[in-house]
Amino acid sequence: MKLVFVSVHLPSKQEEAPLTVLMCGQQVIVPSPFWVSYPEIARLADATPVIVQTSITDNFILKPESLSAVLNEKSRVLILCSPSNPTGAVYPRKTLEAIAAIVAKHPRLLVSLSPLL
Repeated sequence: MKLVFVSVHLPSKQEEAPLTVLMCGQQVIVPSPFWVSYPEIARLADATPVIVQTSITDNFILKPESLSAVLNEKSRVLILCSPSNPTGAVYPRKTLEAIAAIVAKHPRLLVSLSPLL
């Protein structure tokens, strides 16, 4: 089954997209630092934001092993912005490929690649 979500206005997309796929008790993975709305949008959908710390020494890039450590059966959405909002960090191809390999093992995990969800 393919899921397609269409919205005509970016701010409404930010709020509506998670509401279409999330259910109570599911988790939204949010690398930190993050745009201020991301955890609140998850909460609006009765989901739980799971904040994954990144480091300035890694240019605020989510490490694949950090992602693996937090994923479980409740994980439903991964917010992955490149360039990152608010840091501007751009994910290297090698890191994106490693993250993609992890995501492939979790078929129910949706990935938001938009800088504004």
